[in-house]
Amino acid sequence: MLIVSASTAEARDDPRIKIDIEATSLPEAIAELAREAFVSVGAEGSLPRMRTKSLQGRMTVDAALTRILQGTGYAARRVSATAWRIERAPHPTVTPP
Repeated sequence: MLIVSASTAEARDDPRIKIDIEATSLPEAIAELAREAFVSVGAEGSLPRMRTKSLQGRMTVDAALTRILQGTGYAARRVSATAWRIERAPHPTVTPP
């Protein structure tokens, strides 16, 4: 189980934060986001070490997680004001005509 946590004091002030994450592995990008945003991010088991793109700018944690996880098969679900859980993204359901 992966859990990354930081102090939550700054996470409550402004939902947008300055993000500066280098291109790295998925677990490292998630850990760096948690450090920069002062939030907790967890996942059941370990995340694959696939490469992520760099991410810079001012955005919410939700937006940053969405961009980091894009194309990985994972999605983030907010579980509290300062905590997210990384889960397998649901497969789209196709309804026959």
